[in-house]
Amino acid sequence: MRPDPPLAPAGLPPAAPPQLLTVTEAARLLRCSASTVRREITAGRLGAVRLGRRGMYRIPMDALRIFAAASGVHADPRVGPDPTTPSI
Repeated sequence: MRPDPPLAPAGLPPAAPPQLLTVTEAARLLRCSASTVRREITAGRLGAVRLGRRGMYRIPMDALRIFAAASGVHADPRVGPDPTTPSI
């Protein structure tokens, strides 16, 4: 049986699940090493989810965008502002 899709306010499409990146993928987008990404996660400057007993990390794309904007990193353009977020 499939789980119900996330609820959204009336008239809006259901929320998409967050895009999760591996440490290697995040490092490639931030143009740094995987060790640097792990160091930033451990220091609490980059949000991540820890999976399983082996402690593999997954980084939400939103957390990567926030980190890149806050730290002034010259990241890959795909890390730029979320194109679905309306600008004011």
